[in-house]
Amino acid sequence: MRAIENKIEIHFDGGCRPTNPGNKYGSFEVLLDGRQVFKASRMELGRGTNNEAEFDSLIAALRFVVNDLSVGGFDPKTYAVSVFTDSTIVANRLTRERARDKGEPAQRMAALAATCNSYLAMFGHWSCKWNGRSANVERFGH
Repeated sequence: MRAIENKIEIHFDGGCRPTNPGNKYGSFEVLLDGRQVFKASRMELGRGTNNEAEFDSLIAALRFVVNDLSVGGFDPKTYAVSVFTDSTIVANRLTRERARDKGEPAQRMAALAATCNSYLAMFGHWSCKWNGRSANVERFGH
């Protein structure tokens, strides 16, 4: 198998204020071959939980990347995407580890993860890497 040379990193974070559930917000940053190409900060995402905000931020980032590649005439299959998260729930759901789909909140998480996985399947390769909370605080301020 030939290595994919085009590398995209997606860093993202989401949360709620003033309580959880509450008003969701999120940020993401996209890097191409180690250089920042786009950053969205504190997007308003409606009402929900902090876990939903995490997924919504990743979905926004994936939509951005797929759309940007499409507009430029590039095939996502020629790119490897690394997703960096500080959310164990997001990491486990994306990689299908320890996911429990009982109850309405868990079913919402499963649906959000399925949306993310449908975008990730468009790429030649993808990986999900856990990143400590301090990295997101430094990167996004939240």
